[in-house]
Amino acid sequence: MVVVLIVSSVLLMRTRFGRYVFAIGGNEEAARLAGIRPRRVVFTVFVVMGALAGLAGLLNAVRFPVVDPNSGNGLELETIAAVVVGGGNSAAEASLEMYRAGAHVTLVHRAPTLKPSIKYWVRPDIENRIKEGSIAAQFSAVVREIRPTSVVVAPCRGYTAAIEADVPVPPDGSAGYVAPTRSGPASEQEIPADAMYLLTGYRADTDLMVRAGIELTARHGPVHDPQTFETNVPNLFIAGGAIAGKDTGTIFIENGRFHGDKIVEAIAERV
Repeated sequence: MVVVLIVSSVLLMRTRFGRYVFAIGGNEEAARLAGIRPRRVVFTVFVVMGALAGLAGLLNAVRFPVVDPNSGNGLELETIAAVVVGGGNSAAEASLEMYRAGAHVTLVHRAPTLKPSIKYWVRPDIENRIKEGSIAAQFSAVVREIRPTSVVVAPCRGYTAAIEADVPVPPDGSAGYVAPTRSGPASEQEIPADAMYLLTGYRADTDLMVRAGIELTARHGPVHDPQTFETNVPNLFIAGGAIAGKDTGTIFIENGRFHGDKIVEAIAERV
């Protein structure tokens, strides 16, 4: 394998063929206009990759006394490093899904703890995966730079105290729960990353609601009837995450999917 690595490096970095590969990968049309034949180069690359895949399969097969056609399932994800930015439901669930698929996941969050709005059945899972090191985590950290194959994170100093939680109490009512506090990086760090996911949440744009005459609560949610989802403006209904205001963690697929039924029932009674 060391020989394959050396030959591949020389082929890509020291030969005309390697320069052609990089040129086509950067801009195939520009490479064609420069006199390179993309089809021939791409065909050669696929032949080489097929041979290397066959060699990798052979080396993997000789490790076991019995050949299993499914022995390599999921191994391709072990080479993928993903960075997830966020500390709420979306970030936690995405991190867990990618971890279970075999990817190397690093969670980056600007606060010293995960958000209290994380679903109560998801929180123990993500907390334990971070505790055991299965999912790496950088708390009290922010992303400073996104590079082609890495992400640079830095300490989030003098800001975490001002971060407001999505909800004042976890949605399961466990007011006494105290999330573990974790320290952040002491200096800038570069984390390998093949993919990056900015799952920092959202808040509904209330400008349209206000212009329509809808009144807002202290938490910037629309004033509405919780039974029919009708706002203070007659015959104007709002459903889904838009009713949550700042408390976005209280509305998700599991409970938001029933809003439409209640609205339709209220409208049907008036027809």
